[in-house]
Amino acid sequence: MLAESILQRSSHNRFITVLSNGAKQCLRNHEYLGNIRELRNIIEHAVLLTGGDVILPQALPCYVQCSVKGNSVNFDALTEERVALSELEKDYLTQAVLRHKGDRAALAEILGVSERTLYRKLEMLDV
Repeated sequence: MLAESILQRSSHNRFITVLSNGAKQCLRNHEYLGNIRELRNIIEHAVLLTGGDVILPQALPCYVQCSVKGNSVNFDALTEERVALSELEKDYLTQAVLRHKGDRAALAEILGVSERTLYRKLEMLDV
């Protein structure tokens, strides 16, 4: 209920209305060290990466998609295909920049990095 409430109040939520059952299960299994702030950041992350009106588990950060009790990783949920981490990061940041309508400082806060780190990564990855 809390995640759905945060989703409805999200300033970035223009079209997304619901969390899929799989996404809800991923959110239930995750241990929140950052409490509500961490949950809010996860929801905002998913909103930025969702193209439709339903948030699927794939839109959640990987550490939430793969988490189970005890924060161990479920490797069966990971893809067999090897992709360079820099390529994944570049794709992620490109999507985040394209979907975010605010300034870079707000985007940095949503992504959970400093503004300086965001600028450095965007420059380094040529985004």
